[in-house]
This record gives sequence, structure tokens and C-alpha cells, in this order.
Amino acid sequence: MIFRNLVFASVLVGLISGVVLALVQQVAVTPTIIAAEQFEVAEAAPGVNEQSAHAHDHAHASADHHGHEDSLLEPLNEHAHHAQSTEQPTVKTNNHGGTDHHHDPDAWAPQDGAERLFYTSISNVLAGMGFGLLILAAMTYHGKASIKIGVLWGAAGYLTFFVAPTLGLHPEIPGMEAANLQGRQGWWLTTVTLTAAGLGLIAFAHISLKLAGLVLLVIPHMLGAPLPELMEGASAFSHPDPQAVSALEALAADFLQATAFANGIFWLVLGVSCGYVVNRFGIIKAVQESAKN
Repeated sequence: MIFRNLVFASVLVGLISGVVLALVQQVAVTPTIIAAEQFEVAEAAPGVNEQSAHAHDHAHASADHHGHEDSLLEPLNEHAHHAQSTEQPTVKTNNHGGTDHHHDPDAWAPQDGAERLFYTSISNVLAGMGFGLLILAAMTYHGKASIKIGVLWGAAGYLTFFVAPTLGLHPEIPGMEAANLQGRQGWWLTTVTLTAAGLGLIAFAHISLKLAGLVLLVIPHMLGAPLPELMEGASAFSHPDPQAVSALEALAADFLQATAFANGIFWLVLGVSCGYVVNRFGIIKAVQESAKN
């Protein structure tokens, strides 16, 4: 009964937070991605049709980089940039010393508009369900739940899954160079794990261990995130037109702000929803009564 209520509650909060995130992204994030994609169309090789320039599944939790729009766990699936491709993209070195990503023209990707919004919503809802289950379980374990406490758990999730990784790996727009995928995945996982452990020690451990929590928070940033190898003074964008590079750099700055806003809304809604449904379904009370029996 308790497990069933937890699962049902996670589905409910996932639906709420995922749909809200998709709508916010549609207004604040997607326009920036589409604008950046136009520069990819401009530099596509001759003979490649316009559809190939849209062979991307852009995602986020935190997620949801290339595709921060569609996923909060983008470093785990190459920022969801290649998640829908049936073949691996080819990578070649450019004259800046970094790497360019090229995609199979036949690779499937959702079309702009309703189709992209639909798949974005599905991805966000699934992420919301997973993160929601974590928060619900944590609230149940600690025996405290309210909207205020939900806001705190949401803030912790935002810091863990978005803010801390973003300090080293900024969300990427199309056309932006990136370091080796395996290196980014490893650093992202390390950062999320140590940040969660550090915040846990600071919030719940004895005062003698709180300093250790602070140390855990800074370790991944002392190690440093893997970054693309660029020649000195080179831009993170390899577009041959300097004006296009300036426009892409401005879009990248806008994208960072938009994804920070979108993910903040997601975690706020998720935390508040979890605090509400735990009390609404009487989950903590049920657990306490079960323990007495």
C-alpha cells in the first residue's frame, strides 16, 4: 500500500513538473536552440538537405547542453544530442584545435513544433517521475513533509543536478564544441554524487562532519571539468563567419540563462508538488503506523 502510494505520487508529480518544464522550455529555451540551428543550416555541406541540420534531439534536471531542453540528464546521454540517432555521428578536428560534430542525414529527429513539444514533454515527465520518487522517498524517510520542506528539497535538487554541474560544463547550443563524451559523463556523475553527499552532510550530519560536506562540494571543481582543446584565443564555435560566431556566443549566453530559469522552475514545482502529495496521500502517517505494528 505504501509503495503503491509512493509510485502513484511520483507519477503525479512527474506529470505536473514535466509538463510545466516543457511549457517553460517552449517559450524560453526552444527559440534559442532553433536560432542556433539556423547557423548549422548555413554551414551544412552542399547536397545535404535542410532536414539534416535538424537531426538533433535537444534536451536539461538538471536536467534536462546540446539538448538541455529535452533532458535533465544530458551529460549521461551526450546531452541527448545523439539520443535518437541510429548511427554514431562522425567527429573531426577543426582548424581551432577542437572537434566538430556531424550527423547522419538519415537520422531521425522530432520536427519543430508539436512533435518536438510532445517528445520533450515525455522526456521531462519521465525525469520528473524519477526525481520525484527520490524526493518522496527522502521525505518519507525523514518523516517530515510540507510545501516549505518541499521547496528546500527542490532547491537541493536544483543545486545538485543543475547548478553544480553547470559551473564546469555550461549548457551547449548546436554548433558548440565539446570535450570527450566519456570524460564529460564521468565528471558529471562525480559532481552530482559528491554534491549530493556534501549537501546531505551539511544538512543532516553532526556538526563535526559539516566541514567534510563543504570539502566534497569543491572537490569536482578543483579537479576541473573536461573542456575541448582549443587553440589559444579560439572561439568555442567553429563557424567560419566571425559575425555568426558573435551571434552564437550571444545565443549561448541567453541559453545559459534560459536553462537556469527553466530548471529552477522545474525543481520548485517538483519540490512543492512532493511536499503536497506526501501529506495528501498520508504516506508518512502510513509508514509510522506500519512501524508500530
